[in-house]
Amino acid sequence: MIPIILLQGTSQAPAGGEQSPNPFGNLFVMFGFMFFIFYILVLRPQRKRDRERLEMLSSVKKNDRVLTSGGIHGLVMSVKDDEVSLRVDV
Repeated sequence: MIPIILLQGTSQAPAGGEQSPNPFGNLFVMFGFMFFIFYILVLRPQRKRDRERLEMLSSVKKNDRVLTSGGIHGLVMSVKDDEVSLRVDV
């Protein structure tokens, strides 16, 4: 008998002729806001780092002293399309 009473109470229309709010409208706004924050905090800085890295790699030329991301110091011996040869002094 209690479940029947609870079901009857939830099926009634809101008082005053008001419509219930659409939950999907708020959901889309929330996901849009989350994507915007994700873009600002993650995607935009990553694109900036990628652009700076490509500019740096395109400016490398023979006899430049470089420091690799692994911490190895070296001297550029040759630069080809996507390959850089280093001489490492021990």
